[in-house]
Amino acid sequence: MLERICPSDVEKLGRLGAKDHAGTIANLLKSEIPDVRAAAARALATLKAQDQVAAIAPLLKDDRFEARAAAAEAIGILGEENHSSELVPLLSDKVYDVRKAAVEALGRLVLFADGTGTLLARWYRQTYLVRVFRRGQRVILAGRVNPYPPREMINPEHEIEDVR
Repeated sequence: MLERICPSDVEKLGRLGAKDHAGTIANLLKSEIPDVRAAAARALATLKAQDQVAAIAPLLKDDRFEARAAAAEAIGILGEENHSSELVPLLSDKVYDVRKAAVEALGRLVLFADGTGTLLARWYRQTYLVRVFRRGQRVILAGRVNPYPPREMINPEHEIEDVR
């Protein structure tokens, strides 16, 4: 019966905020219909269903570009930094939409660490920042840290420290 569902219906469930149906929507990630798989990933992102990220991640290797792009977008929206290494290969995908979704997702997932721990920093609509920060670079961040897990800063002011 679930195979008869239309992709737009799946996305409507996400927009309606049907969090109690997140498990059912996650089952649609295994649909034989590529558009339904993509719609399910987008709906779970809309629902902020962080507990379903592990179910979305396999779509990053899907045969169909629509599903790969939707999965990358969903993982970026859900802020799941554990899957950032799986997004990197999508930067060289042959399909532009997939590469764009991967860049935007990685642009939202930036991790900073000092000797005491790791902090997730997210910038919305500033995807160029993924090319600005480099591993091992010293950066000064200023902003409010979310007091609840995951510890993160949203759109922090940043300054790259000049090492001389």
